[in-house]
Amino acid sequence: MRVLFQVVLALLVWSGGPVAAQEARGGAAPAVFAELRSLEATLAEVCRTGAQRLDDAAWAAWKRREELMAGLDGSLRGRLLRFSRLEPDCRTRLATLAQQRAAAAQGRHHYHYRQRPAPPSVTAQRP
Repeated sequence: MRVLFQVVLALLVWSGGPVAAQEARGGAAPAVFAELRSLEATLAEVCRTGAQRLDDAAWAAWKRREELMAGLDGSLRGRLLRFSRLEPDCRTRLATLAQQRAAAAQGRHHYHYRQRPAPPSVTAQRP
């Protein structure tokens, strides 16, 4: 029975890397990893299409992924990032798009200094 378990564990490691092995050992909830894989598939589609903004579904997926990643311990998070389906440049792009969306939601926009609108005191007409 123990040999069978080791064979199954070896197959999982071969097919899915350390994340699958961690799941097999029961170190983290398999549902969390399944959800992360699903979220990453949604986010990878944003990178493939070259979208300039995050739509509502991608925004929700990004926020949920960040919540799940924050709940993992450091070593497990590192392993998950190493074997992530998102390429590093895609993660960077998604983080930038998420920051832009968050800034827009809070009413802050990043203007170049020459593109900034004139302050009201300059544009106000004097009596």
